[in-house]
Amino acid sequence: MGYRELKQKSKDFENALQRLEEGLEVLDKDSLAIDGIIQRYEFTFEIAWKLMKAFWPSTRTIKARP
Repeated sequence: MGYRELKQKSKDFENALQRLEEGLEVLDKDSLAIDGIIQRYEFTFEIAWKLMKAFWPSTRTIKARP
């Protein structure tokens, strides 16, 4: 994976993390709002995982398993 792809994945993660933080700032006890924040967390976690999987092989110190 090239530098541009890693940079884009990093930007996607930053955007997702910012959206999660925005949701946490306006947290109320409404179950619908809590469900939305949980969904944002899951989305952010998934993007972080994909970023790590893409980054690790480029460092050549840790090999990602298929």
